[in-house]
Amino acid sequence: MNFDLEFERYKQLTEEYLDEILARPFPDPCYFKVLKDSVEYSLKAGGKRLRPVMLLAACEMAGGRAEDALPFAAVPFSLRGSSVT
Repeated sequence: MNFDLEFERYKQLTEEYLDEILARPFPDPCYFKVLKDSVEYSLKAGGKRLRPVMLLAACEMAGGRAEDALPFAAVPFSLRGSSVT
């Protein structure tokens, strides 16, 4: 197992999942647009994505599939991202 390759794979899975979430439509009122823009800014600000990568790796080490853990990997990342900004 190559650590760098696995790290990048988990990071890519996380990025794709976040992009999928952000592509979902928000309700029409303009204040939801402001909220969506804020969320998108926090989630797409970058960073190492260490927390979701560790969660996905732990899931696979326990015999699960990383893809099934993506919703859970996004939670600590988004909480951390929004608490810092």
